[in-house]
Amino acid sequence: MTRRPLATGVELDGAGAHPAAGRSGSGSARAALELGRYRAHAHLADDAGFTFASFTDRRPIDAVAPTGRIDPVTLATHLAATTSRLGLVVGAETHGAEPFHLANQLASLDWARRGGAGLVAHAPRDHRAEGDAVVDAIRALWDTWEDGIFIADEPRAAFLDADKWHYAEVETEFFSIAGPSITPRPPSGRLPVFGRLDEFDAASLDVVIVGGGPLADLATIVASARSNGAERVLLHLEVAVGDDAADRIAELDARHVWAPNPTASRFIGTATELVTWVHDAAAPLVDGILFDPAVIDLDLPALTESVVKRLDAAEPLDGPERLRRAFGLPSAPNRFTERRSTTTGSSR
Repeated sequence: MTRRPLATGVELDGAGAHPAAGRSGSGSARAALELGRYRAHAHLADDAGFTFASFTDRRPIDAVAPTGRIDPVTLATHLAATTSRLGLVVGAETHGAEPFHLANQLASLDWARRGGAGLVAHAPRDHRAEGDAVVDAIRALWDTWEDGIFIADEPRAAFLDADKWHYAEVETEFFSIAGPSITPRPPSGRLPVFGRLDEFDAASLDVVIVGGGPLADLATIVASARSNGAERVLLHLEVAVGDDAADRIAELDARHVWAPNPTASRFIGTATELVTWVHDAAAPLVDGILFDPAVIDLDLPALTESVVKRLDAAEPLDGPERLRRAFGLPSAPNRFTERRSTTTGSSR
């Protein structure tokens, strides 16, 4: 069976994965608040051919010089106007979320990105049912505008086909929604939803994020995810890249130790070593890799110049549903269109 090219992502939130990243590279923790810096990083990732950049809002606050951060959706919407084919994936907490507002924010981002937006959903482990309900609700809201709804029939003074405009009518123990969405269905149909199986049911996720533990355990981790329903798997890989990578991390650890991340694997080594490991060990197992630079100012240039272009990676795509297509996901169904088809078929 021919293997699909690897989807490649890069985490660009904050200063980096290392808790003292703000003390390296730019030399200022406040750099994480500078839009010009985010634009420069996004342009690097776009030009290098990364499938997507992510802004998951789960970075550790700089332990040496605490600072704030920019809201991921706001930041990604800003970057959508200054990049070309780079997908933009944002993180959002589902616990206590208002699905109506979240669905409209994400749909607007997907329109700005022309079908290249995605969601990394987060849920506290003791609020799993709520997380699944939020994901289903935002998909229902995206579906409330069917394809072909715009008719612009001037003689009849009709702008929309009212039969293709629906109320979501979601009722759960956590919230209720009547609908419809105030934003037309996004170009992706449904934005791909990324998340972890310890936070969501597999049915709620389009792409399951895995990681944690030694690199040698990756095959076991991926096999476990697939046996629990994961059809698409994305490896979260923290990286420090370069001949001096180990020394750089040792210096940062002297300020604040980079403790093992239970939800991400970690690679520290040269670009050639990383490319070899991805080709030999990771690519046969996963559908994509989210590279998470230890220090973005230093490790992102190494990734763009010496790593991603040497991988058998997916070419960035154009057109609607491009992030879905990068992961081999089918076109997103619309629950209301499916109900219409079922009703029409049963009435014959």
